[in-house]
Amino acid sequence: MNFLSFSGLVVFLSSIGCFIFIFSSRSLDHVKFLWSLFNIAVALWGGSFFLGFSAADQPGALFWFRFLSVTSIFIPLFFLQFSLFFSEENPNYNHFLILNYLLSVGYFLAVVIFPGTFIQKTTPRFGLDYYPSAGSLFWIFPVLYSYQWICAALLLYRKFRHSRGAVREQARYILIGIALAYLGGGSTFFGVVGIDLFPYPAVLVSLYVVLIAYATIRHRLMDIRVAVTSAGIFFLTYALALGMPFYFHHIGYKFEALLLAILLATAAPFIYARLKKRAEDSILSEQKLYQDILLRASEGFSRLKSLEEITRFVVQVFPKVMRLKSAAFYLYDGQRLSLKDSFGGEVYAPEIPSENRIVACLKSSGAVLVDELRDELGAGREAALFFKDHPAAAALAVTRDARLLGIIFLGEKMDGIPFSERDLMVLRVIADHTALAMENSRHWADAMRRMEEDGQRARMASLDAMASSLAHEIDNPNTIIIGQSELVGETIDMPEVVMPEGVRADIKRSLGYMIEASRRVAGMVQTILEYSRMGQGGLNPVRIDPAVDAFEFLINPQMKKYGVVLRKDIAPDLPLILGDKVQLEEIFMNFATNGIFAVRGNREDKRLTLRIFRKGPDILRIEFTDNGQGISPWLLKDVFLPSVTTKGSAEGTGLGLYRVRKIVDFHNGEVWAESQGEGRGSCFVVELPVYKGDEGEFQVNMSRKVF
Repeated sequence: MNFLSFSGLVVFLSSIGCFIFIFSSRSLDHVKFLWSLFNIAVALWGGSFFLGFSAADQPGALFWFRFLSVTSIFIPLFFLQFSLFFSEENPNYNHFLILNYLLSVGYFLAVVIFPGTFIQKTTPRFGLDYYPSAGSLFWIFPVLYSYQWICAALLLYRKFRHSRGAVREQARYILIGIALAYLGGGSTFFGVVGIDLFPYPAVLVSLYVVLIAYATIRHRLMDIRVAVTSAGIFFLTYALALGMPFYFHHIGYKFEALLLAILLATAAPFIYARLKKRAEDSILSEQKLYQDILLRASEGFSRLKSLEEITRFVVQVFPKVMRLKSAAFYLYDGQRLSLKDSFGGEVYAPEIPSENRIVACLKSSGAVLVDELRDELGAGREAALFFKDHPAAAALAVTRDARLLGIIFLGEKMDGIPFSERDLMVLRVIADHTALAMENSRHWADAMRRMEEDGQRARMASLDAMASSLAHEIDNPNTIIIGQSELVGETIDMPEVVMPEGVRADIKRSLGYMIEASRRVAGMVQTILEYSRMGQGGLNPVRIDPAVDAFEFLINPQMKKYGVVLRKDIAPDLPLILGDKVQLEEIFMNFATNGIFAVRGNREDKRLTLRIFRKGPDILRIEFTDNGQGISPWLLKDVFLPSVTTKGSAEGTGLGLYRVRKIVDFHNGEVWAESQGEGRGSCFVVELPVYKGDEGEFQVNMSRKVF
């Protein structure tokens, strides 16, 4: 076995191995199928190359060299078609491809019919007994061969220039492979045409086949340096493992050659694996360093207590460690994915509809390369528009117990190196830690809210007791002030008290002011005391006007503080309703406090409007309107649910309107919210049934409680 026959054998084995590898892959698309055809053509070329240079006689060598010439015609043609499909240019070059097929098939028929015109004979060359010699038609082949290879290279270079991420890296692999193939295959032409240049590069064809097969099948590519280094180590290791026994056998040490072949065949895989690992550790040392940093950092998620801290940590810390161009975090609220935080100069869409097909793919994939999503979704308009608004190289679905919590988009790396398989593994761990931290933050927020609610109830209970005590403490001296003021008024009216009439009138006027003010204090104490007791828990025939007056008395200080004007439009002679006066006050108080918050952002016109009127014979309608920030349409149905609030987390608990709904349900009424959208104000409507009994009749406690 000489060097050229050995090279042909290596090419044959590598091509057959790549063919089996590709054909056994999970999906066989047009690109992979064309690469399989190309591998078969190269395998036939390598096999005939091996048999031709190993032939024992001239007729056998000539037959295999002519067979080699026939198979080699289709190698550049199949690669050209592969390049058209890989670069997605095939629809634009149908006529061009047909023309090349016609040229190659015509040339093939001419060679088959007149084989002597391609390979005329064999001659001794380079110390070999048989080497092919060119015929008259052979000179066309280098031109056709070079033309088709150059066209394929231009297509792939354009794909490389206009792609990014893994696709760009694939194109880079194939372009390097083209250079190796052209150098290896083209080197065999010189000896055929009589130029004494030994075709040592022919063995590079095998490296080229393996390299492009790797790029075609593997989307999650390593650094190009790793692939080239691994291939180089592989060929160096096995060249020594196969070459040394061959050399010893050649110089006559046949037994020693056999022992050495057995020893090296056993040791070569271990040597290759160790050298490959050391090379990868050296080349990827920086990448492994940041992966270790990310894994250690993700363990610190447990210390983050809020969603804001978690999203900021993910979007700000990880991209800087990985040296990414951009990143974005979308949170899922059950209806849509909203942009929570972002990093870098890329602009991301503010929302993603949850029914988007790409979201479903992400949820099932975990961590995935965006290019793989493109391949899975095809080149449709939906995918093109989505990835235009979400520029990224990789995406993470943050899920917990099959529930989607959010999606993280990660941009390309600064150095242009694509995400590796280990990168994706690390990112999956980060996504799991992120989901756990988000769940913990929600539990933490719920626990804090429950503590606040328990504390609020305890404070309200204390306030009830305090209000009762204060009422007595204030009311007793206030009663004395009223009694003594009235006594002084009666005393100065006695005949024996002599004073000028003008002075008497001034004193009596001052005493009247004092008595009026004291009675207002007494009314204030009684109102606060009633409100702090949260009603009696029963329904009685009541008028709504006293509840409005008491509510206005309580809310007036806040209205003055924020410069809010309350306008009332209350119809006269309103009917009785079956209700609880203090709970009705609470409805008005909740609507008013929400309204004050809603109009605080207005510069000048801060207006609340309370309208009460009879709607038909059986319904009393209450409308509380503000001209504030309004309510989003999708939130209108949810504002009365517990823990739903339009205020910030530090200003509202989401329990006020929930309490309103419970009170209205207790009064057998209905309540809802209306709004034209954000910035256009809102209106809360309550409808209560009119009391059907006699106004003089007193219907007592219905023994129902709000909770």
